[in-house]
Amino acid sequence: MQPFAGLQDLLFPVYCHGCGALGESLCSPCKTSYELHDFLTRVGAALTFSAVAYNSVARQILLASKEDGVRSADELIVRALEFSLRHALRKTGKTPVLVPIPSSPQAVRKRGRDYLGEISKRVSDLVDLPTQSLLQHTRRVKDQTLLGASARYKNLEGALVLKKRPIGIHEVFLIDDLVTTGATLNEAVKTLEMSGFRVVGAVTALVSLPLR
Repeated sequence: MQPFAGLQDLLFPVYCHGCGALGESLCSPCKTSYELHDFLTRVGAALTFSAVAYNSVARQILLASKEDGVRSADELIVRALEFSLRHALRKTGKTPVLVPIPSSPQAVRKRGRDYLGEISKRVSDLVDLPTQSLLQHTRRVKDQTLLGASARYKNLEGALVLKKRPIGIHEVFLIDDLVTTGATLNEAVKTLEMSGFRVVGAVTALVSLPLR
């Protein structure tokens, strides 16, 4: 046992991200709700590989990671994305460049970091694939959580553009934290393919089933 471990537990107690129980970052019951599986859905023409079915536990983990910057929650999202990506690599036989879905400038300022850019870089290091930030927002968009499926597609229409065109990159995987309706991924696929890239597929940590 490390010295002062008991004192550290008293000063900095660990709570489950899923249910708030004291003891560990993910308690045994919540681990069951965050089990990793090979989910395969389709967004437009793009195969989408995901690891965890979106539920109340997954939602709390995502919020802790994305909005609160909790590192132990980051690790759970990274683990799910790595699992999805390895599934995608096996299924497609491709090793393309990873392209994260961009956060809006407002979200980056609010969070104090480029959330998905950071998460994607950590995943890319684990699987030894390069990451390129190729997309950016052209205008402010509404909060997608408040919109239905058709409204989400309309909200994002024309909202993404190519930020740069690096030499030698032709095939890419999109990477995102959650796919719900596919509106964001669909717009990213359209933007990249209109710019001459081939989107081999997309990988996400979480998937809302069925896509809605």
